[in-house]
Amino acid sequence: MTMSAADFLDQWFETDVLKATMSASGIIGTFLGVRSPGTAYVLLHHYMGEIDGAFRSWGFSRGGTGAISNAIAAAARELGVEIRTQASVDKILVKNGRTTGVALESGEEISASVVSRASTRISPSKNFSRPANCPPISSKASAATNSAAPPAK
Repeated sequence: MTMSAADFLDQWFETDVLKATMSASGIIGTFLGVRSPGTAYVLLHHYMGEIDGAFRSWGFSRGGTGAISNAIAAAARELGVEIRTQASVDKILVKNGRTTGVALESGEEISASVVSRASTRISPSKNFSRPANCPPISSKASAATNSAAPPAK
């Protein structure tokens, strides 16, 4: 479903007020408009989706969305993951084409076989997609990732 929500609804309905109301379900959780490609899929996902047999229902996590992040963090910590917050990265350390860790703006260097960035808040002066700062495969993947989209939050 690569068509827009508006185009999809135009095929089925004549009344603009009804189409306007229904098209809102095609843009929930996106930075798109009702005429943007792909929003027909979002609309149908919301209209056809169900939770425990209740169609067009929404699920909410106990404790809010922060509870989901906290549960993921707790599971990761149980597996030995170290999570740092308020730690501004100056550069990604690379040796022989492989990531070896990060250097923080404080000067501290952290060695790691895997580095994951979980925030879209990056200083404009930092460009971690440059080949000098990332292994080649990471550079390509990072450049191709639009982290401004809501699913990347």
